[in-house]
Amino acid sequence: MIYIAGASSQLGQEIKKSGLFSGAIFLEKNDLDLSKLDSLEKFLNTKKIKTFINAAAYTNVDRAESEKSLSSLVNSHAPSLIAQYAEEKKFKFIHFSTDYVFDGEIKEPRTEISATHPINHYGQSKLDGENSILKINSHALIIRTSWLYSSFGNNFVKTILKLANERSYLAVIDDQTGCPTLATDLIKATKLGHEQDLKGIYHFSNEGKTTWHNFAETILKLKRVKTPVKAIKSSELITQAIRPKYSVLDKTKIKTHLNIQIRPWTEALQEFLKDFS
Repeated sequence: MIYIAGASSQLGQEIKKSGLFSGAIFLEKNDLDLSKLDSLEKFLNTKKIKTFINAAAYTNVDRAESEKSLSSLVNSHAPSLIAQYAEEKKFKFIHFSTDYVFDGEIKEPRTEISATHPINHYGQSKLDGENSILKINSHALIIRTSWLYSSFGNNFVKTILKLANERSYLAVIDDQTGCPTLATDLIKATKLGHEQDLKGIYHFSNEGKTTWHNFAETILKLKRVKTPVKAIKSSELITQAIRPKYSVLDKTKIKTHLNIQIRPWTEALQEFLKDFS
């Protein structure tokens, strides 16, 4: 049986909507709370699992600075426990991670073997999860992604469209560079990775790179929304957590191993916005 944790998360809802994991059991937080290790261990002990996909995570980057124990529990300790049982009981474990494991100081795409150095606790908790999984489980698949958006949950695309209808102008930072990822594209790659039994760390986002400011302008242009977008620096925006200045992911490894082409972020965004209102 395929179990998917985080059914109410942005990614979990998109996985369910896609229908690509037919027959999977989707677990809401009240079915399986990753912050409760005793309950998680009982679940892993009693269920007959063929594949466990972890779409659950602590994703509030700023709040993680003040809730370090909770974010580490969900992003590191729980995945480590799942990895341990997956190794012992011989089931497949698929886990998602983030571009925030990098510090953004090097202005070139990061590969799976590039040196990691998180600059906020969210990134550290996700890196700790990666390291503990790989130490315990030689068959797990970890997919790092970036700037994820979909029709579900809270994400940049939905926020920009909402605020553009409420404000006379938007102020968006222009000194952080990365690449947006359409959740449906990530899920298709994950399905192929599962079918081909990929192991270890892989990167996936859409192709290209952009700044948050240009991302916002592109969203509004495609939706024909006239709200102006002012460019500001990160230093002008007070946040609890520091973000990487450059976190573009190199996708050569996953494209080669899965023999796939990844479409540009602008193409994926255009398709998404056609059906999103």
